Amino acid sequence: MSFTDAKNKVSNLNTSNVIGGTRILSKQHDHLAPSFQEDLEPLLRLKKNVKDLEQLNSRMNFMMRELQSLIK
Repeated sequence: MSFTDAKNKVSNLNTSNVIGGTRILSKQHDHLAPSFQEDLEPLLRLKKNVKDLEQLNSRMNFMMRELQSLIK
């Protein structure tokens, strides 16, 4: 899977719906809520990691353009 494919899959996660669903389920099934929260944590970390990688990729592209302009 390419970086772009992974980024798109994570970007398509609707975490607000997942969090909202967890809240609803926690009211109905208090004993289930912790496991949903545990399942949600890796997804939230993954989404943050993708944002960090996008920023790093953008900076690297900028630096490459700067280096290329210096070489010319």
